[in-house]
Amino acid sequence: ELDDELRSASQLERELRHELITLDAQASTAAAEVASRREELLASTLGALQGLAERARGTESLIAERQRSLRAALAASADENVIATLEADAAKLASDLVDLERDELELLAQRDELTGARAILAETEDQYAATWGDASGANPADQLAAARERVEILERSLASANEATRRVSQRLDEVATREQDALERLSRTADELKIAEASVHERRGLLEEADRESTHAEAQRQRADENLRELSDVAARTQARAEALSRALDEFSGAGSRALIAQLDGVLGAFLDLIDVDPGAERAVESAAGASLSAVVVDGRRSARQALETIRREGGAGLVLPAFDESSEVHATPAGCVALRSRVRARSDAPAHVSRVLDALFARAFVANDWESGIDTAVANPHLIIVTPDGDRFASSGWRVASGRAVVTRSTVDEAAAAAAAAASELPGAQDVRQRAETSVLSARRLLGEQNALLSSETAEYERLTRERARLETSISDLSEQSAVLLSERGEVQNELIEVTVHMESELSAVPLLEQAVLEASQRASWAREALTTLTAHRDQVAELATALSRREAEFGERRRLIGQRRVEVESRLEGHSVERAQAASRREKLEFDIAALGRLALLVRTAAEEIALSQSAMASTYREQLEASRAGAERLEALRRQRSLSEGRLSELSESARRADIEHAELAVKISNLHESIHRDLGEEPDSISHAEAPDLADGVTIEQRLAELEARISSLGPINPLALEELTALEERYKDLDAQVSDVRHARRELQEVLRALDDEIMATFSAAVADVNEHFSSLIATLFPGGQGRLILTEPDDPLNTGVEIEVRPMGRNVRRVSLLSGGERSMAALAFLFAVFRSRPSPFYLMDEVEAALDDVNLQRFLSLVDEFRYEAQMLIVTHQKRTMEAADALYGVTMAPGGSSKVVSQRVKRNAPELMVPGVAP
Repeated sequence: ELDDELRSASQLERELRHELITLDAQASTAAAEVASRREELLASTLGALQGLAERARGTESLIAERQRSLRAALAASADENVIATLEADAAKLASDLVDLERDELELLAQRDELTGARAILAETEDQYAATWGDASGANPADQLAAARERVEILERSLASANEATRRVSQRLDEVATREQDALERLSRTADELKIAEASVHERRGLLEEADRESTHAEAQRQRADENLRELSDVAARTQARAEALSRALDEFSGAGSRALIAQLDGVLGAFLDLIDVDPGAERAVESAAGASLSAVVVDGRRSARQALETIRREGGAGLVLPAFDESSEVHATPAGCVALRSRVRARSDAPAHVSRVLDALFARAFVANDWESGIDTAVANPHLIIVTPDGDRFASSGWRVASGRAVVTRSTVDEAAAAAAAAASELPGAQDVRQRAETSVLSARRLLGEQNALLSSETAEYERLTRERARLETSISDLSEQSAVLLSERGEVQNELIEVTVHMESELSAVPLLEQAVLEASQRASWAREALTTLTAHRDQVAELATALSRREAEFGERRRLIGQRRVEVESRLEGHSVERAQAASRREKLEFDIAALGRLALLVRTAAEEIALSQSAMASTYREQLEASRAGAERLEALRRQRSLSEGRLSELSESARRADIEHAELAVKISNLHESIHRDLGEEPDSISHAEAPDLADGVTIEQRLAELEARISSLGPINPLALEELTALEERYKDLDAQVSDVRHARRELQEVLRALDDEIMATFSAAVADVNEHFSSLIATLFPGGQGRLILTEPDDPLNTGVEIEVRPMGRNVRRVSLLSGGERSMAALAFLFAVFRSRPSPFYLMDEVEAALDDVNLQRFLSLVDEFRYEAQMLIVTHQKRTMEAADALYGVTMAPGGSSKVVSQRVKRNAPELMVPGVAP
């Protein structure tokens, strides 16, 4: 049926579309015809003709007015006949006055006639009022209509009451059925609720057990994380300490000078590489050994001489310790002290010369317990060197408190490297434990999630059943209340039905009486209308008489006023003089000529006006015909548009119907496909052979409908299902895998970043250590240049932590033990700063250097040393120096100055000079 309907709809739709195309073509043709009309042009032409006609009428009126004025002038300029004319006018006016008196007598008679007619009219009105009375009383027809309307209302009320009674009874039956059904569903819901409550209780126990397992696994993972983190930190710290100690050992060992003489015969190695120091004695050894810590040990005097020659030839700086064959003097150990030689020994693989070096170096060195006892011992034994474990040093060369550095030996470095390797070897095991803990946590979380999901599902089902039970109880209560309300409502409706029936019977009994009254009132109204018509005609006749009398009285008064005024004027003119008759004759001739010319002109204007009127009439006829044709075309176009709108509406309705049929057809196809699939899935049969399939086995006394209802109840008891659960699970698993992969990537990136940070720290520490070593080496040489015989070096405040260390500058001029730069004079501080500055320049060269009055505090001797240093850098880089010193200017290759003449503006003066000139004077250069 749907296919047939769709085919017929398609055929009808094609017909409607063809009809729409035809209507569109016809509408386009009609619109073109309407557009081709020239109504606007005709209207414009007709307007122009009308304007010309108005102008002709205006011109004609103007000519007529001119003629009247000329005739009046001609009449006013009459010659010798003026007096006669005036006398005739006076006689005529006297005759008119006699006629007026006669007319006045007639007006008096008409006034008397009008008074009598008004009296008769008043008598007639009184008679009409007495006979027919006031028509504003109650109308029987209106009463009859009101009665019939009330009867109709009561009939509708009666039908409504009957219908309400039927609906209330039907609703009572429905409410009773729904209440019984709700009671049955409430009983089933209570049983299902007990089962769901037991299931939820059991599932909560399983969830608590899974939660405990997850918490235990999480705790194990946290412990594994903490252990791995601690091992990683220990490995990083030990590795950093080993590297820092290695760099400190290189620094202590004088890596620069050692590299210069490492290949010479007799060189045994760095002093610190050849000894071992007891733990706790490092600072004491550093204080006692002093600068010898960075020395290189050689096997004798010849080797020492050869090493010093090599260091000086290469321009380096360093210290060597030769092993002499002479035995060292043995000193008695002071009370409360320990010989420092017993805390220091040569390494097991070191040559025997090292022991002799240690004997010679520490023969006079003893370790006191603290600095107070050390001072006492040093005072008692001025020829000895007394040190403390904190690095205090008391000797005849001076006393020092708390050395800031602890000596680093090769064994210390090896121990730190071994500790770092051991810490690094423990990391893989901790990582494996961490991975196993992570796996346990994931498994426990997965189990916890499954139990939680099951508990949520069962809890949701329990809550749904609880809500269902509450809803059913509420529904039963509402249905009971509805039953009571409906019973009360039915009683009220039945009472209202009885009242309406009684009222309608009383109204029906009054209708015949009202109908008889309506007939009588109709006859009486007819007679009253005839009498009213006669009275109205009489009133109109009296009104006409009164109007005519008033009009004649007004005309009579106006004529009397005009005749009196004219008579006075004529009499006044007759009393005047008759002069100027000669001028009046010529003026009369001129006026007659003008009147004749105006007559000819009026004839021409009248002829043109007639022609314009004919043209206007013809044009108006053509315009009306054109308007009629345009109106007909517009009506036809409007009809075509209405017809097209109707056809388009029918097409839209047909399209909507076809669309609904298509949807219904598709739904039926889906239903058929689902039925076929259900037959294949549930019965294992072909759809064509389902009529031959055997019925399922049923228990005795159970019908298929009952079995179907039971299965539907079981399905509904399962609660709402989520058909997208598998897809959501797949999506969540994919999201979990993505997040897990992202977490792994983040951890891997974190490890790589840590490796990069460690590498950067290593590179920074290596670069910083190399830079410090280079700057220290150049600083020592520059101090020796700027302070002849003096010494200087750079000291790291935290050698074990190069990333956080500070740098201290130590300078000792010759013959003085001052080390702090703050204790030097201003010139000496400037020299020390210049030494550090140029040491940086030499370590990290630059294309040019800019200095601003750096030599302002120098005296002549130190200024000469500074200029010597500048001369060394002259060929390495370009130097720009702002100065006020004349000797610095003499050493320059070019001078630039700023000068300003009196009353002028400033300008730059430059001059390139020859070096080593005896004296240079630049005019105008500011000092």
